Amino acid sequence: MAEKGRKIGIPVDGSDNSKKAVHWYLENVADENDYVFFIHVQELLDLPLLHIKSGLNIPSDQWMKAITERNRLDEEISTEVIGLCRAKKIACDYITASDKRPGDGIVSMVGDLGIQLIIMGSRGLSTIRRTILGSVSDYVLHHSQVPVCIVPAEYTPASSTCS
Repeated sequence: MAEKGRKIGIPVDGSDNSKKAVHWYLENVADENDYVFFIHVQELLDLPLLHIKSGLNIPSDQWMKAITERNRLDEEISTEVIGLCRAKKIACDYITASDKRPGDGIVSMVGDLGIQLIIMGSRGLSTIRRTILGSVSDYVLHHSQVPVCIVPAEYTPASSTCS
């Protein structure tokens, strides 16, 4: 009987720090029996309802532009991270969701997917900035029901494809 693998959640957003988390996982803890869920939680779009330039009509052009750009970024991120995992022969899935706060979305998806470990990057904010601005990794660390591994911004992957 095949050994049941771990379910690993790796939140990604296209930033260098989320890429470092993916590389850290692949270089340090990846196992061929793992199943990785790449989680991309986008903040809800803040789209204007009316626009003066469009004669107080619904600015559908702006909406389409924002949605198209968001979809392009999502496709770019998914192609990159899925390619990295498949190169190591690790099963994976890419899931996109929207939430007012990415941290809430990540914590919610972890429960829904049965994830056993979260590995995520950190922006490396100072204590003061983290207190004022908040931090997605800090939120997930304190609200998750599963272990969280935070890869520091200073981490340098062995494969230097993070730029």
